Amino acid sequence: MRLIEFLKFRTEKQLIWSLFLISLIIRITFAVVSYQSSGTSNFDDDWVYDSIAREMLKQGIWLSDISNFDWRQVAIGPVFPFIIYICYKLFGTNYFIPMIANAVASASLTIVIYYIASIVFNKKIALFSSIWSLFYVYYIRWVPSLLKENWVQLFFALSILFLFQVLISKDFLIYLILLSLLFTLLIHTDERYLMFAPILFFGILFLNRYFNESLSFYSGFKKSLIFAFLVCLFSLPWFIRNYSVYHKPVLLTQRTSFVLDRILGYPSSYNYPQEIEVSDATIDSVIKGYEIYDKTLEKEFKRVMKYGIYPRRFTFGEKVLSSFKEFWIAFRFKPSFTIEGFRAQEPWSLKHNISVIITYGILLPFMLIGFFQGLKKRNKFLLFLFVLVCFQTFIHLFIVLSNYRYRTPIDFIIIIVAFYGFFEIRSIIKGRL
Repeated sequence: MRLIEFLKFRTEKQLIWSLFLISLIIRITFAVVSYQSSGTSNFDDDWVYDSIAREMLKQGIWLSDISNFDWRQVAIGPVFPFIIYICYKLFGTNYFIPMIANAVASASLTIVIYYIASIVFNKKIALFSSIWSLFYVYYIRWVPSLLKENWVQLFFALSILFLFQVLISKDFLIYLILLSLLFTLLIHTDERYLMFAPILFFGILFLNRYFNESLSFYSGFKKSLIFAFLVCLFSLPWFIRNYSVYHKPVLLTQRTSFVLDRILGYPSSYNYPQEIEVSDATIDSVIKGYEIYDKTLEKEFKRVMKYGIYPRRFTFGEKVLSSFKEFWIAFRFKPSFTIEGFRAQEPWSLKHNISVIITYGILLPFMLIGFFQGLKKRNKFLLFLFVLVCFQTFIHLFIVLSNYRYRTPIDFIIIIVAFYGFFEIRSIIKGRL
């Protein structure tokens, strides 16, 4: 490839490792500057992950005693607290060490993006996509934190990479094992991604003959069954631990209990609130300036009411539209109430808006063009990526809470497809000229 030759890298591996090191330096630098200026003052849910890791130091990784856990602690998967636990075990309870681990995870995503783009398109798009990821704000944003975002982004992208490798490699078994292991880590980091299991299962099944039509339907079905079996096998230790702790089958975390309990007939002790439940009388009281029993909710309302905007209950259509906007949002210049009509959103700072628009927002029109061109050319790998984007959007419109933070695990698709769209436009323009 001419661009690689221009950069004077002897091998592709040298280029990839150079990108990884640059990415790692950027992320560690950001973590150092951020941690020195803010420390732990911006920590919120971070303390929940920290508390679980500290309990692992006391009890061991199986956490057999959860008598002092609150609803948030039992709703969190074990993988990211375990990563913090390893950092604490090796280096002491220094908050900066898990941030270094976050930086490594985020920098690794730079390499994963390169390989996925190489498989779906070509090395030119792979290189530009990888370079873009170096400075991508949502890959850097959560490095100086004790939050799982960087790991969910990495595990999801790695799962897709290994799924593609299963389909294009003759020695597919090792990639099938890696796919199953990475997907297991993903769902034990964020249990919502268990909903993607059928998508991956049928993705293997129907894409198996994409490169080799001589393969039988049974061949793809066998790979899918192996994937399902291995995920169940890798999940078994934590499932056994859950049964020992809760004395009933609990899949992944207590957050899934309200589904599984209904199926198995157990009384549900946990029901994760996806919406703020507010009475009309409570809304009216806050608007009139009266104090209410829920000081947190009152404070939430007043964050936006100071701009002269008041909460109100959204209709179903308004909820869906608001959730879609929150999921794909590229800027926030005005305050608003979102989702159900009760969640307060203040304007982002100018720096925040500019950084998001430049690194994320500018990609969206090119992504749409890329999907249109790729689907028109019947690129089945691109079709699979399109299904992932649509399914992730659907989940956060109709099943769980919508937030731009929950979109970032599919941002690697946005970056890759956007550059494909850009080069498609470029080639069309050049052809016309």
